[in-house]
Amino acid sequence: MTTNQGTPAETAWAALFDDLDAFLAGEQTFGDLIDVTPEALAPAAAAADRLLAIGRYAEAADLYEGCLFLFPDDVLTLCRLGTARHLAGNTPGAQVCFDLARQKSGDDPDVRAYVRETLSG
Repeated sequence: MTTNQGTPAETAWAALFDDLDAFLAGEQTFGDLIDVTPEALAPAAAAADRLLAIGRYAEAADLYEGCLFLFPDDVLTLCRLGTARHLAGNTPGAQVCFDLARQKSGDDPDVRAYVRETLSG
């Protein structure tokens, strides 16, 4: 196999593999790797919110999980996934989401209040 070192294609492949190595080492998220912004996921989050509002909790949870795959530190989506899981009867799964949301938010009082309200309602 013959390679032409330094071609634009090889440079692009080298950059991709550098990014992939950083992703596998935990230094980048998948969202970083494919250069997707949280705003680009707004339609998916809005669809999940609508599903949650009409009682289709498992489907809403699936969409929220997809958003979190790309942006695992998104506290609002963690809270919404926790709500969907709680309403679907998956209390342990909901608790994991809420614990992560509190941790990632620095134990923000608004997040604590949201969790308390969700679990009591």
